[in-house]
Amino acid sequence: ITKSGTNAYHVEASYYHRNSALGARGFFEAAKPKIIYHTFNLSGSGPIIKNKTFFYALWNGERVPGSSFYLSSVPTAAMRNGDFSELLAIAKPVVVKDPLTGVPLPGNLIPAQRLSGVAQKVQNAFLPLPNRPGLANNLGWTFPYPSDQYRADVFSVRIDHRLSEKNSLSGRIQTYFPKYVEAGTYPALTYTQLRPNYSWVFTDTHVFSPTVVNTFSTGGNRDAEYFGKEVDGNKMTGAADITKMLGLQGVNQQGLTPGGGSPVFSITGYSTVSVSAGGFLLNGQNFNFADNVSWAIGRHVIKFGGEQRTYGRFDSRVADENFGSFSFDGSWSGNAYADFMLGLPLSSTRLNPLVNRKQTTKELGIFITDTFKITPKLTLDLGLRWDRFSATTFDDGLMFNWDPQSGNVIVPQQALSKVIPLYPKTINVVAGQVIPDPDLRNFAPRLWVAYRLNDKTVIRGGYGIFNEFLGQYTRLNTGGPYALNETSNNTIVNGVPLFQMPNAFPSAGVSGSVPSQSVTGYPTQTQDGYIHQFNATVERQVHDVGFRL
Repeated sequence: ITKSGTNAYHVEASYYHRNSALGARGFFEAAKPKIIYHTFNLSGSGPIIKNKTFFYALWNGERVPGSSFYLSSVPTAAMRNGDFSELLAIAKPVVVKDPLTGVPLPGNLIPAQRLSGVAQKVQNAFLPLPNRPGLANNLGWTFPYPSDQYRADVFSVRIDHRLSEKNSLSGRIQTYFPKYVEAGTYPALTYTQLRPNYSWVFTDTHVFSPTVVNTFSTGGNRDAEYFGKEVDGNKMTGAADITKMLGLQGVNQQGLTPGGGSPVFSITGYSTVSVSAGGFLLNGQNFNFADNVSWAIGRHVIKFGGEQRTYGRFDSRVADENFGSFSFDGSWSGNAYADFMLGLPLSSTRLNPLVNRKQTTKELGIFITDTFKITPKLTLDLGLRWDRFSATTFDDGLMFNWDPQSGNVIVPQQALSKVIPLYPKTINVVAGQVIPDPDLRNFAPRLWVAYRLNDKTVIRGGYGIFNEFLGQYTRLNTGGPYALNETSNNTIVNGVPLFQMPNAFPSAGVSGSVPSQSVTGYPTQTQDGYIHQFNATVERQVHDVGFRL
């Protein structure tokens, strides 16, 4: 909500400051993180054409030159070179054994020729040396940005124009540009995010006569998120480039190149080594059109109109699992990081994702009300509303439903060829109706009554039915028979592992396991819910105090 300009010029400015100078240092922090907020506000309004056209403009800026402190665990310098002898001196010694023979490695030392090239590249690129003693919580580091946005700007402009004494126009656009540089689990796993947001509204108010007024409005918003773009000089290496640098095989089967993202390495005892997924997300692009008429006829005031809303969402992000997700828990050698240095994951997961997907849903509402002043003391309001809520659809047509009677998964005819071969053969996939038909019976009556007993006492009551809107993008299944995580569990038989980095998946012809499928279905004939609401009140003025019961 913004205010309109007037025939006089006005300017306002303000500044807010917060500083950590008076704050205390955290117990584990080597240095006190800097927390500083600068918030600027500037607004102005006035006439463009006197008595006819007015403006109002606002800028709000936030600058947060803060920092954040983190405490992490990293492998020691010796462990990075395959020397795990330190584990023999702890309270509960850990013996590292040769996974291929089951025999303890002499001195807990992994021979240099058996160190995984992929593991060495990962630690050199993403895992720093410790700067504190011990095997855990041995890395303290200060990230030079706050934990939230470090910079944001809000711009808002409103124009009001009088076409005539009976017709006026108003328009407003507002933008919000926050920027983020966010800490990953380790200093080199920084990721970036931009979240530009736009919203707009235009209104036309026309007085056709002293008894008839029409108001038309249209507006919308666009909320986007960019992951992996260069921000404040921080440029992320793309997941495809990281995968190529590491030499990993059997991943990124579509050759996708998002900004940001990386393979995922989960090593027990350490934070997950990965970069937040990259790509573009249009989290909301919504439009609405509305028109309302108010018509006074004798003792009646009739209002009627309607509104159409369209919600859209687009997602081009590429999940990190597209580049492989690998877990190490010490099952092979007795120590998770030793397994990692040997290039022997317990399991490997990959995904062939659906990307660049657009989804849309619509909502239509029509209403009419009649405010009837039966007597000077008695007023009656009657109303009726009708709503239509459409199901959400994907533009690529890769949707599905489930028939509880047959147990079949239902897909559109044109999508049958898109069902992936890995989908369990025990689940029958057939062509049929997927998109639920909207409920066309959503008629909702309302009734209100107000009776004035005397100049200081009023009795009010009402009853109404309200159609239940479940929200944007409901009644929609994602994934299903078109995209699945494929997980391969490693084994070592006669001294030979099933797979080992850089070839961290079984050879051709050996498929990984697919998790059990949980399928959700929706009736193809939608029946929307409705809510009954009623109230009754007595209002009484006693001197200068009002009471309501």
